[in-house]
Order: sequence, then C-alpha cells, then structure tokens
Amino acid sequence: MIKLHLVGTGTPTPSKHSFGTCHILQIDDQYLMFDCGPAAMHKIAQMGLDPTNFGHLFMTHHHFDHNADLPCFLLVRWDQMGRDQKDLKIYGPSPTAWIVDRLIGADGAYKDDIHSRISNASSLYLYERRGGKLPRPRPQYEVNEIVPGDRIEGNGWSISTGEVHHFPAELNSISYRVNTPQGDIALTGDTGMIPPVADLIKGADVWVAHCRGPSDIDGEIIGPLVAGTTEIGIAARDAGIKKLILSHQAGYFDEPANYERGMAAIRENFGGEIVYGKDLMTLELF
Repeated sequence: MIKLHLVGTGTPTPSKHSFGTCHILQIDDQYLMFDCGPAAMHKIAQMGLDPTNFGHLFMTHHHFDHNADLPCFLLVRWDQMGRDQKDLKIYGPSPTAWIVDRLIGADGAYKDDIHSRISNASSLYLYERRGGKLPRPRPQYEVNEIVPGDRIEGNGWSISTGEVHHFPAELNSISYRVNTPQGDIALTGDTGMIPPVADLIKGADVWVAHCRGPSDIDGEIIGPLVAGTTEIGIAARDAGIKKLILSHQAGYFDEPANYERGMAAIRENFGGEIVYGKDLMTLELF
C-alpha cells in the first residue's frame, strides 16, 4: 500500500485553503516526509498522522514556505517519543546540516527548551509517563547533505535525486524520484522545466508537480523558477506520466476563470489523470 498525504499544497502566501508545502509518502508502515512548510505539524495532527512514526525527512530547498515548521517537527517528534527513540534521517541540499544544528544542536536556538525537558523534574515525570527511560536523551538525528545524482537506499524503496532550476544563484535545490516495486513517484519541488527535470520524471507513474498557475500569468518572470500549466502539461505528456498531482498552486487559481483556463491548458497536452491537490488530502497511489 502506498499513499500520499498532501499536508500542505500552498505557497508563501497564506490563504483560506492552503499555506506552505509538505507531502508525506506512506509506503506500508514507513513514512517519508518531503518538506516541512508552515503549520505542517498542526495539519499532520488534523490528518491523524503521528510524527513519531516518521523516519525520513527530505528537503527540496530552504525557502520558508518549505521549511518554516522544521523546528516544530523536530521538537514535537522528539518530545512525544517515549522509550523507543527512533532515529531520524534528514536529507537535503546545503545548508541543511547548518540549519538543523542551529535549531536543535548543542548550541542551537532551542537549546534551553531541550535542556529543560531533559533536566526538569516535571518534564521528566511526563516523559516517564509516556514510557520513557531515564536519563532522557537529546534529539537523535542523522543529517545527510546531498547533491543531484545522489542515490538513497531504503527498506523496499530507493530514491534518485535530480537537478532543478529555482533561484539557482541564491540557494541550492533538489528533486526526488521514489522508486518502489509498485511504481515510481517523482516529487520535483519548485522548479522551471529544464532537461534534468524532464529526465527525472521520464516514465514515472506519478508526478507531484509544483504549479504556480496558468502559464500566461507572469510567465516570463516566474516561469523559469516555478513551472505553469502549459509547461507541466507538455512535460507530463512527454514523460508518459499516468497520474499528475498539482501542488504549490498560487492564488491565481482561486479565480474560477483562471482555474478553468489553467486546467484546460494542461488537458490540451496531457490526457492522463489530473489531481488538483488540496491541504489535508490523502491519495491512494498503488
């Protein structure tokens, strides 16, 4: 069983319907988390998911709409664990290790919070009530900074990584393709359509594509950094995608006319299944 939990499908601009980006791929009893945008932990709780079960976190890049809830995730996951302190593996482009260390490292922003919870009698009492055994350990995690072309091996799955085009002079970004016996899922994050992205998604069964809106809105300025509907439709067709899941939609789509025009532009080139992703949506993929 493989499910995709669309925790956050929004952008840096809050709306009534979405805010920030976070996707969780569930492969049987394994949970692979991709990005951790604003309010991710609250929405994860609303979806009935347990962050203590998440063993892997993959960051596409470090814009705040993709990482603003990272400290909350790291602290909630650690704080809610009892006796079974499962390790967390974190992957992402530089400076992922620097960010994690500055948040929950020995001298990080939350050092006083962590110190109080591993030292104060009331905190230790609550920890023991949850099944914890003293002395209480600090948060445990393993950070792996990766670059396009790296490969990650998991239990019954593997991940290929690829190059994207998203603020290339200012920050590092990366895309992921999860390979499973049931099928392949590409999560490309924020990017314009460039040949390496086309190579990564080629032949994938599912593509989670970040779509800013109809391509004829702000196309020349924004298009190279986050693809629009026309480019995504053409790329999905050329790659042989079976299911296209749209995420990271801008507010343009809130206007019914823009939504209809954008969906028509995709369907003009792509005849497969299209899912317009929304926050708190769960999809069964295989």
